[in-house]
Amino acid sequence: MAKKKDAKEAIDDEFSFFDKVKTLDKYVDAGYEMEDYGTIDSGSYALNAALSGDIFGGFNLNKLVMAAGLKGSGKSFIGKFHYAKQLIDKGYFIYYYDSENECTEKDLINKFGFIPHHFKLIPINTIEFLTESVMGLITQFEEDKGASYKNKRKVAIVIDSQGMLTTEKTKEDVAKGSNKQDMTGAKLLKRFYKLVTVRLGRLGIPAYITNHMYKDPSIMYGDPTSIAGGEGALYACSTIFKLTKTYGKKDENSGEVPYVVLNALVVKSRTCKEKWGVPILLDYKTGLNRYYGLQRFAQDAGLICEYSAKEYPELPQPVVNGRKFAGKSWVIMDPKIPEGERKVCPEKDLYRGDAIGTILNEINAYVIENYKLHSPSEFNYKSSDDIELAFTDDDVSKAETEIEQKNEADATPRNDD
Repeated sequence: MAKKKDAKEAIDDEFSFFDKVKTLDKYVDAGYEMEDYGTIDSGSYALNAALSGDIFGGFNLNKLVMAAGLKGSGKSFIGKFHYAKQLIDKGYFIYYYDSENECTEKDLINKFGFIPHHFKLIPINTIEFLTESVMGLITQFEEDKGASYKNKRKVAIVIDSQGMLTTEKTKEDVAKGSNKQDMTGAKLLKRFYKLVTVRLGRLGIPAYITNHMYKDPSIMYGDPTSIAGGEGALYACSTIFKLTKTYGKKDENSGEVPYVVLNALVVKSRTCKEKWGVPILLDYKTGLNRYYGLQRFAQDAGLICEYSAKEYPELPQPVVNGRKFAGKSWVIMDPKIPEGERKVCPEKDLYRGDAIGTILNEINAYVIENYKLHSPSEFNYKSSDDIELAFTDDDVSKAETEIEQKNEADATPRNDD
């Protein structure tokens, strides 16, 4: 007598039928599951938090990420030194598309540490050429892996920058002496992202794209800058962040600006919350400061507190050059250290491994809890009767008006292609 199936076995049998139904996608029909390629460290714990909601995370290794900024905001430097160079060190081959004639192969090797024969520098001018070239790469890597469902090559792409690309139509119009506005650029970029995004993801090929920003006169309140190039990248990129320069001081002797403080604003993310930013410090000789920008998280989490002898009489005042330091100092509230033995350091020494670097795990726990997007399985669902709507009819009306104004602004021709 046959054994009676339990409820779980009966359900499994019922749903096994769907495994046999063909979708015409060879990956799906073969039962192939998309691989999680993880992340690569950006060189800054604060920027890692903005990119992935985890200070030990960073750039996602099979997604598209865009850095948009005004002139001199560090987006290209980060793309070269903190993205491409780090990937090369991990065994990746880089296809570096340059539309700004900004560097040579020798520059990438001598200034940024690229390894010879581990990258190709491709000058580009038009969106059409970029599309044809990247599509050609994709096809060759698909053919190279053959019947395998996993790409055996470690490859990444940098596009620097999208904002400088023109179109074949513009070139033809100029050749004819016409100066009329070309409206095809945004459409061609949207077409490019539609063609390559899924295929790059299937191959595990990540991309870092720099882009320009412009000041939008239609925005009356808040951030007046918008990202150039239409909506294609806004949908395709998993992460988009804006870089704005907040501080840079010239060296009195050389006249150079040795470092700048930037704000990295999360515009779009599929891994962490949006519309928040972190300060990062970019030194043009050594790159991003590892610890700068963590103060915000540590202070909000109560992991550092401003020092005063009255508030913390059991802790000695810090000494600098043999003298008691009277300036602003911080107490590292390391829960692993007894209260009477905690470190007090001047603010200038806070961004070091032996200061704020001693509480990285505690800071990261706070970042993950408050900034990373959580799985729906972790949500605390409430009954609809318990939810109070946080907006009124006036709020809805105002939002609808703003959407109409934005749509009208988007329909207005601009010189941003």
